[in-house]
Amino acid sequence: MWTLVTVVLYCVAVGLFLLLWDKLQKGNVKLAVLVLLALPLIDVPIARTRYNTCIDYKVRTVVGAYKDNLELVRIGLDPSDVDSRLEAAELAVCEGAEKASGQRQMCIFTVRDDHPVARYVAEIFDALRGVDQSTKVMKLNKTRSCSERLLSSTRSNTQANLIAATAGLFCIVIFCIALKDFIDHPWYNAPSEPPASSNDDKTE
Repeated sequence: MWTLVTVVLYCVAVGLFLLLWDKLQKGNVKLAVLVLLALPLIDVPIARTRYNTCIDYKVRTVVGAYKDNLELVRIGLDPSDVDSRLEAAELAVCEGAEKASGQRQMCIFTVRDDHPVARYVAEIFDALRGVDQSTKVMKLNKTRSCSERLLSSTRSNTQANLIAATAGLFCIVIFCIALKDFIDHPWYNAPSEPPASSNDDKTE
């Protein structure tokens, strides 16, 4: 799903770029300003959908690989049982948590490196929450168990998703308005047909 949304947003971004040229040709300053505002803003929802796609394909794959061990740890076994696999399962879950955290950090910083506007917005968002992504993993290692870290690695921040969705909706609305203006008032002038001669005209 996220891949499809990302493709649609990229198409909207290309469309906005072309429509900006159309508005400048027409001298439509108001629409040109709105399109010019939407062009950098669309970087935010594109980056968010790319991040969620990365989480689905990379982090969830890691979590799925350790699903059996995770269930074993959550249920628990009798530690006195000589054949108990609980200790081995706990070690496996911790290993999975490390891998999942690493993949999640890779998704974050790869997307931010590719999307400068989204990186700037994300850094402001993190600052308002008092979050430092570079040290977040180390803090979680001290405050959460391996199972909690593994389970939380696939979660996506709801507030960040809402911000990205709002920005995406705004850009799509601007795109639709600009596209309608393009259709109603094309930049080219259609050739006019010569006026039909009147039947009442007299020939000399």
